[in-house]
Amino acid sequence: MMKRLYILLVAVLIFSGCNKEDDSIKQDEIVIGDNSENMLKSGTIDCDWGFEYVDNFNGADVSNNYGLNDHLAYRQLYGPWKNTNWIRKEGTWYAKIIQPWFSQVNHPFNPNALSFHLEHSAVMLNKQIAAGPATRYRASFSTDPVKGDVSNSSWTSFMLDGNSSKKGYATETEFAFIIGSNGSVQVFQNGNSKSVNGIVTPAAEYKVVLDIMPNQLVATINGIQVTAVLDESLPAFAYVFLGAYIENQSGHVSWFDDLVINTQHSTTEGHVKHYGYYWASGAYGEHLSEVEDYTNFNFIASITSSTPNTRTHVLQARWQFWADSSGNLRPDWLTQWNLLLADINQNIDKIKALYVVDEPFWAVNVGLSDYNTVLNQIKSDLPNMPVIAVFAYPTVEDINDTRIAGINSSIDWVGADKYVAIDNFNQVVNMNNLLMNIRPDNDIFLIPQTHFEGTLSDAEVAEINWKFYNAALGNNKVRGLWNFGLWSHQQPSEVPLTLEVQKLIGKAIVLY
Repeated sequence: MMKRLYILLVAVLIFSGCNKEDDSIKQDEIVIGDNSENMLKSGTIDCDWGFEYVDNFNGADVSNNYGLNDHLAYRQLYGPWKNTNWIRKEGTWYAKIIQPWFSQVNHPFNPNALSFHLEHSAVMLNKQIAAGPATRYRASFSTDPVKGDVSNSSWTSFMLDGNSSKKGYATETEFAFIIGSNGSVQVFQNGNSKSVNGIVTPAAEYKVVLDIMPNQLVATINGIQVTAVLDESLPAFAYVFLGAYIENQSGHVSWFDDLVINTQHSTTEGHVKHYGYYWASGAYGEHLSEVEDYTNFNFIASITSSTPNTRTHVLQARWQFWADSSGNLRPDWLTQWNLLLADINQNIDKIKALYVVDEPFWAVNVGLSDYNTVLNQIKSDLPNMPVIAVFAYPTVEDINDTRIAGINSSIDWVGADKYVAIDNFNQVVNMNNLLMNIRPDNDIFLIPQTHFEGTLSDAEVAEINWKFYNAALGNNKVRGLWNFGLWSHQQPSEVPLTLEVQKLIGKAIVLY
């Protein structure tokens, strides 16, 4: 029988200061060895997570100082940390000459990864990371302590320390996580070994998620969860070290890839709950399967029995009421609505919200009275179904236009779209502040762009998506981010960097 590890949820809640929402996945117990989606969560609680650093180690020119700090902005996905350097360290407890070829990025035999060669070595991220109000770090990465081996005891390590002069050796840092090529796990604080609960199966590669919080480490390694009690203080500000302890001159190679570092944004319950895309299903093709791993809020044009059975769909309800952009309400709108209502009721568990006409008062010049009549009918028939409206920025910014303020209380969430250059992002912030003033009783959604409008390149779109996410974290009224422009304006092949950023953000909202 599989051994069960029971976690004291009350204790974890005290450590983190967060609470779970009613609609979150329950985790009364966690089973060692269970590789379900729940195991991928970094804890049993629902918090918002800020991003502190990202590096996918892709595309470096190894001929430029062995690639360690080459192509950084691209590797770091144009986030606010772009061009933060790595510094080579000894990786030992004693002083030694550090050769640049000990640590390389994009080595021909280890492409698009950080690799260590020939002897003990380490690198330090030259950026001090603040642990945040909960003193809680989350780190994810892939690693192979000895390439081509699953039995050796040589290891790689992830370390935190407040002092940048440290040499990057595990037992000399304030926190260290070690994983051996054979799957062995060790945890240290200030050189003191901590008891580890859980056994990791040896593997050619280890996908690691570390949730490092006061009093406890929860590590998920290839879907297997192990824990350790952390009875010493964690650094409030820390440098990150990555190290490899390989036999000198053995020819062994160690590597890391896809490093992501987060910290808990606040000690209050998380407020950003939803993430997804416009037009995930409809006029521009069927794309739900492409984004299902990191989204829970996706536009669909229609609902049928074949729609995937997940409650992540935002169903369009427009043509039943307004057949064109004139804004004239259809004379048979109630009959058309009842036909759609029958489909909704047959598939009610698949629908998260209804989207009643895009950009009312702008793209479709609906009358306020007609709009309220439609909303009242929807709420009468579906009182528990959230309704979201997204407005064009001119109707929000026009102080003489009072129609948005005149919408009745049948609307649940509101948003507004405005697509600008990176340096003009304050215009988006100001627009949303106006919207919150106009609709003080509604929570809001932000509408990030996934197309070249204001932004001129994939890199700029990626960077402005980080701005949208940080704006969401900083505004307690924001409930989600709903991306616009993918498929309808740009194809995935045109925005690969942006999609990497969006996958990271989506997973932080949906899975962490």
